[in-house]
Amino acid sequence: TPSGGLEIADASASVSLLLFIDKDLDIGDIGGNAAWALQASLLDGGLGASRVHRYHVYLAWDAVGTGRSQVGTDLLVNEQQQEVLADTSLGPFTHLLVYTSSTLVEQTTPVAVPL
Repeated sequence: TPSGGLEIADASASVSLLLFIDKDLDIGDIGGNAAWALQASLLDGGLGASRVHRYHVYLAWDAVGTGRSQVGTDLLVNEQQQEVLADTSLGPFTHLLVYTSSTLVEQTTPVAVPL
């Protein structure tokens, strides 16, 4: 038998209530603020709460992050909105996504909103 072991704790933590209102009136361009709330399990100090360190916001071709392109910079866990600059070209993108990340890795399944 092995003399030692390693305990692995797996936790899931996502944002909720993701909202983006496009305020750019130009066809083919977007601009505005993406905003979200903390997932309820994060608010009550659940296992995921201490493991979320940053948010990452992307534009992507679909809701799972294909062809994604980061919007702005990584956000600290206490920041709950990201500005999408006016005149940002929509190009092939159809969704805005928010991923959470720990000190080790970014989550594999984002929260998405169609554009």
